[in-house]
Amino acid sequence: MKKLLLKLMLLFLPFLLFLTILVFWATYSYSYHLAILDKYQMLKNTTSPKLVLVGGSNLAFGIDSQLLEKELQIPVVNTGVSAGFGLGRMLDSVLPFLNSGDILLISPEYSLFSNAWNGDTAACELIFAARQYHLLIHPGYYDFPKDFLKYISDRSSVRFFTQTEPASVDAYTRDGFNQHGDYIKHLNKEAKEFSALGRAGEANKRYINRFFRFVDKISARGVFVLLTYPPFASASFNNSRQLIQELDKLFKAKENLVVISSPSEYFLDESFFYDSPYHLNAAGRKIRTTHLIKDLHKFIDNQ
Repeated sequence: MKKLLLKLMLLFLPFLLFLTILVFWATYSYSYHLAILDKYQMLKNTTSPKLVLVGGSNLAFGIDSQLLEKELQIPVVNTGVSAGFGLGRMLDSVLPFLNSGDILLISPEYSLFSNAWNGDTAACELIFAARQYHLLIHPGYYDFPKDFLKYISDRSSVRFFTQTEPASVDAYTRDGFNQHGDYIKHLNKEAKEFSALGRAGEANKRYINRFFRFVDKISARGVFVLLTYPPFASASFNNSRQLIQELDKLFKAKENLVVISSPSEYFLDESFFYDSPYHLNAAGRKIRTTHLIKDLHKFIDNQ
């Protein structure tokens, strides 16, 4: 029996070694998702009170933080990278940098409350490639990300180990972000064709309760927790209208969560988007930022 176990161990050892290398091998330094490490450094270096933006790529592609900072007279850090990190993981990661008097503005993609709360391959890259192992699992708040096998598959190609530069000039890259955390590499480029997103699914009460648990935890620190809605292209908005309306009611009923906008205010024509229903182009970014400044002024001026 012992010999059999030893043989099995020797048989599987190379596979386990290869799997370990795939999971923990450092990704290329220009990876778009590794920009989160630069944003953690921005948070660390920014004094309070500050305005911290949390959400997915709707924030990365769709905010002019420099204009926000100028108009609101408060330091701004945009931590948006990818909805694929999972909202619970995003909130958990910024928590150590939040102090009493700070403003946390959450702009979540709608699918985060239906089927994407725990993240996908982007979360795997955050945890393993970016070495943020503490964000693997937080019982009661978020679970292991889905698509782990796809993450392994993507990293098992020869190209992953040999690639030294982005696959194309249009690839999202870490150096596309500015000093505030805004992605600006796309602003002077032509828009690309994209398809509308289908129905985002049903509101998942378990995920919403986990979100509210984070709101309670953060507001207990003396942080103002605000929520705004993401820009969403018209056809995609209409496909998920029922979910959006339900979420809006639930968020507005949460007493320590200040909802500063309505979903329809950020429902824009497709011509204002770059390459997806959440990624604004330069014109859309300006409209969204201007509107957000007005929404934030209403809150700040009443404090």
